[in-house]
Amino acid sequence: MPSAQDPFYVVKEEIQESIDKLQSTFHQWERIPSDTREQLHLTKELIFFIRSSLKPTLTDGTSRDEKNNSNNNMEVESNLEGDLEEN
Repeated sequence: MPSAQDPFYVVKEEIQESIDKLQSTFHQWERIPSDTREQLHLTKELIFFIRSSLKPTLTDGTSRDEKNNSNNNMEVESNLEGDLEEN
């Protein structure tokens, strides 16, 4: 039985709530006639929501920061060299 305190389930619930809000806003956007102020407002809201939802994903440990990648690459190469020297 999943625990309400388990971080996995807490995050899973937060993600599901975000998906539900995004889908609801998108369906509202689909029903609004084009070139209206309301559609423009919802378009901006959707763009903001998507960007803000993706930002934590892009800034966690899997970011594409070149400096961090080069440090990780140097670490991997160093470990490989150490393994080769042992054999």
